[in-house]
Amino acid sequence: MPASVLKNHFLSISLVSEIPAGWGLKSSSAVSNAISLACYKLLDDQIYDRAVLSTAVNSSLWAKVSMTGAYDDACACYYGGVILTDNHYKKIIKREVVNNDLAVVIYLPTGVARGEVPKLRIHKDLFNHAFRLALKGDYWKAMNLNGVLINSVLYNNYAPMINAFENHCLSISHSGNGPAIAAVLYKDNVENFVNSMEKFDGKIISAKVNNTKATVE
Repeated sequence: MPASVLKNHFLSISLVSEIPAGWGLKSSSAVSNAISLACYKLLDDQIYDRAVLSTAVNSSLWAKVSMTGAYDDACACYYGGVILTDNHYKKIIKREVVNNDLAVVIYLPTGVARGEVPKLRIHKDLFNHAFRLALKGDYWKAMNLNGVLINSVLYNNYAPMINAFENHCLSISHSGNGPAIAAVLYKDNVENFVNSMEKFDGKIISAKVNNTKATVE
């Protein structure tokens, strides 16, 4: 469909998402990606990934659902797998698939509000160290360190994390700035871990890893 046809018309977009909003689970980036991808498909059958992501990030900034545009989140939602980015230059540094033998269990704690995110700057050097670990491929160690750092500043509640390690999870961290917590573990351990989390108030979501790039019909 040529752009000239759309220029003087409004589009009504209806979205259905399984991602709980407001938990740090990247729902805003996923929505921005979906809308951007759908609009590019309307204009042209050929999709340019960088253009889709650029529009999604700029739209997130314009709509004020993100302070930075969250290029890392947008790329992770769009491509799947493990993504490391330079958000300033909007550049993908590293991209790798995740072992399909793994699963993710997400915990949404009841009655937990997000802390003062700017205070995370006090751990800047340690967050940089976590990023360097990820660059070397130590993803789960980097994720664990990230989780401990965020928890120490924003939540100060280590019980769910300790429980995850006691039940043989590879890693656990707050998703984004939380309050949601995500654990990575082998599929055959999901039922055991989910049962162990029943002592904590909140909701549990079991999910598969995703290595598939976003598509549009």
